[in-house]
Order: sequence, then structure tokens, then C-alpha cells
Amino acid sequence: DNAIAIMDSKKKLALFYTGKEIEDRELQVHFEKYLPAYMIPYRFVYMEQFPLSKNGKIDRAALLQIRELKEESAPANEIEMKISVIWGKYLESDQVSVDENFFALGGDSIIAQRIAQELTKQFAVKIPFVKIVETGTVKELARFIQAETESKEEPKATLLSENQGEKTVEASQTE
Repeated sequence: DNAIAIMDSKKKLALFYTGKEIEDRELQVHFEKYLPAYMIPYRFVYMEQFPLSKNGKIDRAALLQIRELKEESAPANEIEMKISVIWGKYLESDQVSVDENFFALGGDSIIAQRIAQELTKQFAVKIPFVKIVETGTVKELARFIQAETESKEEPKATLLSENQGEKTVEASQTE
């Protein structure tokens, strides 16, 4: 029925709406069709009705005080925990759910770049900032880092032979 978007004190856009309740992901997908990522609200809050001020207008200040109750998905392993802490630092959030979207939490390309640099130092593997954007969640980024870490631990050496073409062998066999 009605919707209002408000920028909070952290300069992040929150969308409050009435009418039919819609899954956050569905709203996210809808907005992704029409808006660049930085313009998509980081938070969607369904309400039965908007709070009104004494003179009958929508009370924007009251909307910003609403804390949506969500069941948080806690980190399941050390990699997810480290990523969550780093995301929380840059996204100014005490708790980051491993399933919440980076942009929905208020992330942007500049924050993604800073996080990528810190994660690269933390895990000693190259993490392009675009991976943060592509994976979108702590859980998916942790899978990427895990795969990169495992492939780094099992180095392969490529030998070139004029007669046999290219041949890959374990690094330990080359000594």
C-alpha cells in the first residue's frame, strides 16, 4: 500500500512499508532490476501501520528507532567468524549474520575494497574486492576463502616437455 524510505544516521537507506508483507530477498531482487546496488535499501521493514506524530503525519524519527527482530545466523567456523568481525568493523555493526547480503547491510564498493584488503592480509590469500560483491554473504565468501586456502596448501608444478606437451605433477615430486 504505502512505503517510505529514510536515510539513517549512517547514511544508509531503510525502506518501511505497509500492505502485503514480502520476503526481503524478493524485494532485493525487485530493486536490483531497477536500481544500482548502492541505491538499494539495506533494510526492509514491514509494518501494519506507520507510527504517526501528534499532527497525524508519519513519524520518521519513530521509524528510525524501530529495531527489526531477526534471527541471526551465527558464524559456523573460524573463517566465518573472522569475516563477520571484519565486516562488522567496516559496516559499523555489532553482529553480522552469515546469510545477510553485503549491500543489505549497507556495504558499497569502497567498503568492499577496504574489506578485501584486510581479508587478504588476514588469510594470506588474494581476495579481489569483486568477490565480496559477487559472493554477497559471509557464508559464501568463507567458502571462496576456504577453497583458495586449500588450493594454496596443495601447490602444483607444471612441467613443459617438447615431446609430451604440458604435464602437471605434485610439487613434492619435482625435487
